[in-house]
Amino acid sequence: MRLRLTGGNLVAAAMAFQPLPALTPKGVVLLTFQIQSPLPATLVYEVEYATAHQDADNANHHPTRAVTFTYPAVTLAVPDLAVTSVRPVDHLRVGGCNTVNVTVRNLGSALPTATQLTLLVYGPAPGAALVDRKALPVAAFAAGESRTIPVTAVTVPAAGAWRLEATADATTAVTEVSETNNTQGVKVDDVSQLGKP
Repeated sequence: MRLRLTGGNLVAAAMAFQPLPALTPKGVVLLTFQIQSPLPATLVYEVEYATAHQDADNANHHPTRAVTFTYPAVTLAVPDLAVTSVRPVDHLRVGGCNTVNVTVRNLGSALPTATQLTLLVYGPAPGAALVDRKALPVAAFAAGESRTIPVTAVTVPAAGAWRLEATADATTAVTEVSETNNTQGVKVDDVSQLGKP
């Protein structure tokens, strides 16, 4: 006897054979088939004669049964890098002598690979063109750990309203729980924070 997927699928992994012993009139035999689940899904299998066979009632040669295969839930350990703070050190000043502290936290459950942090400076409003870009390598850090990274020599070319935008894993080198929390920005539009030294 042969057990196989319906629909003509005769893939070896989805098919099994068992010998059928001789039966007495109205005799019953229990056959046990072992098959490998192709996918977690509900599949319909049918039992049939593996070789040509004729008897008094050929209509009952192909009984079918739906079988549901399930796999246990697996929780993968994955990092999740999030920018939680973008804060200038002291007041921003016109020129390239500014330092901005960016805090990144690993909200996930695994150690990420080394990655890259970027800080972009946009302004002045309303045009808000990109005027400076800093990129720094960031070493891997543990799940739950928070790290503050100083970004130095940040340039603010003129007074006005500016936006500082930091992105963790800027090159998307790390597979994360979420990519939506990788970027955070802060708007600096207080003239007193942008005066010349």
